[in-house]
Amino acid sequence: MALAPNLSFARLLLVGAAVLGALGCRARPPRPIVDDVRIEGLREVDEEPLLEGLSTAATPLLFGFVPGVLEYSTYDPNVLARDLQRIERYLRARGYYEAKVWAARVIRGAPNHVRVEIQVQEGEPVRVARLDPGLGKLPPDVMLAVNEARQMNEGAIFDEDVYEEDRVRIQRVLEDLGYAFAQVEQRARVDIGKHAAFVEYDISLGPLARYGPVTFRGLEEIPEGPVRATLDIEPGEVYSRTDLLEAEQALVNLGIFSTVEVRPDLSRPETGVVPVTVTVRESALRAVRLGGGARFDVLRLSAHLEAGWENKNFLGGIRRFSVDARPGLTFFPTRIDRLELWTAYLPEFRTRVALRQPSFLEARTTGILSAEYNVYPLLYPLPEDVRPEDERIIGYHEIRASAGVERTFFGHRLIVAPSYNLQANYPFTYQSAEPTGLSSVQVSFPELVTVLDLRDDPFATRHGLYLSNSVQVAGYVFGGTVSDVSVRPEGGAYGAGEWG
Repeated sequence: MALAPNLSFARLLLVGAAVLGALGCRARPPRPIVDDVRIEGLREVDEEPLLEGLSTAATPLLFGFVPGVLEYSTYDPNVLARDLQRIERYLRARGYYEAKVWAARVIRGAPNHVRVEIQVQEGEPVRVARLDPGLGKLPPDVMLAVNEARQMNEGAIFDEDVYEEDRVRIQRVLEDLGYAFAQVEQRARVDIGKHAAFVEYDISLGPLARYGPVTFRGLEEIPEGPVRATLDIEPGEVYSRTDLLEAEQALVNLGIFSTVEVRPDLSRPETGVVPVTVTVRESALRAVRLGGGARFDVLRLSAHLEAGWENKNFLGGIRRFSVDARPGLTFFPTRIDRLELWTAYLPEFRTRVALRQPSFLEARTTGILSAEYNVYPLLYPLPEDVRPEDERIIGYHEIRASAGVERTFFGHRLIVAPSYNLQANYPFTYQSAEPTGLSSVQVSFPELVTVLDLRDDPFATRHGLYLSNSVQVAGYVFGGTVSDVSVRPEGGAYGAGEWG
């Protein structure tokens, strides 16, 4: 019995080695393979984004050290010549208008392999000699907001990206203050001989804008009232670009639309009114889930089925109601470290019912109710000298109930979810004997869950921060048979990078 797993593992290793060997036999291209690209002479400009913009690049290595698997990057002198021009243009955009690429060396190493070394000279940068922010005609509060939004200041290196981003930031700040029709123009004159840039802004606020009629398109089965309440945009309120973005995200988070677009109509600035059109496409509102799975580890060999039903527009109020059931069997005592035929079947069952009500109490708060009933065995590692048939197998009937709310803040970056929870566990034995020495447990506790999500994209994250925490206080003034405090922080930091 012990030989079969070892043979299977050995075969798996052989198959894996063969696959890696086949991958490593990628046909070599006729052009030289680029092993490395370096830019020397940079003092102030970051090398990383510059290298990322070049077509001539180092051949990537699998896991940072395995060559010949990923696609080769080859050397082409014509491509390298265009890359040298890209480098000069990039440095000029960063404010180094006199930057020059004065050498590019192609060093041959192993047969059909090269390394590329590029020598650059940044030169003296162009700095902002004078900046006219165009604040003379602005109200004091607007003037302060515009100053805080702008990053470029006198004496700073004239970076074209910062120059353009400042215009966008000022425009967005004005739109958040209600000036939907504001116009921001900028001009820059560069004197290369004096290494000086002269920047000027011209800001026209226009009238203070307010929301006009809010029109919905694409609603079929879903009623308009609950969707309008979640949108939380009322005619007559002061316009805000950020409010529209948060409203759009709130509709996306409902999970009932495949597409959502909230579009303001800025075609009539003379009226000072911004009509809003919300265009949606409904997704499937009801779903049936069927599936199954298995588990094989140091505690158990088990199999289970899964079944569920969900209605995202329960009783017509965009309430989300779901029922999930998971019956299963544990084959006792079979497990990884005890490869023998099972002698007992341990049935288990898990079921959960949940209801979510958007716009509960107010637009950005969701009410949540849930209940669970579970039956499961309590398993633990078995010593080698123990006879499984002599073991008393303990199981639990578990009942859970929870009621709470969930509220988002700061553009859905912060989620706060307080709840109150009840849990009761009643022991039994699978041998039908009385569970002597065991007693039931009742727990009553409030819980506070907080999530801070600063990731750039929740699904394809390149950089950012994700923090969550759960605090539970059981017993004490809340009753129950046990008292405890639980704090469970979690977090993750993300940064884009390469191996090797």
